[in-house]
Order: sequence, then structure tokens, then C-alpha cells
Amino acid sequence: MAKGRKLAQQTAEVWLKKEVYGEAPQEYHFVLKNGEKLKDLKDLLKALEKMPEDMFRHHVNNARNDFSAWINDVFKDNHLAEELKKLNTKIETEIALHRNLTEKMEKLVRRLAKNE
Repeated sequence: MAKGRKLAQQTAEVWLKKEVYGEAPQEYHFVLKNGEKLKDLKDLLKALEKMPEDMFRHHVNNARNDFSAWINDVFKDNHLAEELKKLNTKIETEIALHRNLTEKMEKLVRRLAKNE
């Protein structure tokens, strides 16, 4: 029984990293203006929470949305990328990411519950 529970926990961790946070291969990590590297959506969310407004504006402005492009190109999440493309404030971007990660987490929990 403990072995099955451990396997379920390991499976959940793999799914969490892959399906919820979407860890990118090293060559596709996002490099912020300050040189900080982001490997997944969780890193992006953490970075946004402390990111100065001028750095956010460097990556998101009328000419481009680097976060939307990264999510579209690397994670192939067209839905989230399109949603972020429409947003132009840091708080809206954070809320959209939180909502997206919560939805993915809920979907993962439902899948895990079916497998038990």
C-alpha cells in the first residue's frame, strides 16, 4: 500500500512540473531584462510579483508581449498566450497566470482522483 501511495505521489509531482508549471528545456528559459532566468510559469509568476514596473514595460508594451510569445512558442499554450496578449498591466497578467495555474491544478487533481 505504501509503495502505491509513493508511486502516486511521484506521478503527481511529474504531472505538476510538466502539465501545470510546464518546465521548459534550458535553451528555452526566458531571460528577463535584469538577466534572471525563468524556467516555467511558476517562475514567471514569482518574478512578476517582485518585478519593477519599468522592467514589466520592457517586456510588455504596445509593440510586444514577450511573456505571451514565450508561453505560445515554448509551452504551446495558445489560450493563455492569447489572453496575456490582451492584457497590459502587471496585476492583470498575474491574475491571468494565477487563474490558469489554478485551472490546470484542478484538472490534475481530478485526473489523480480518477486513478486512485
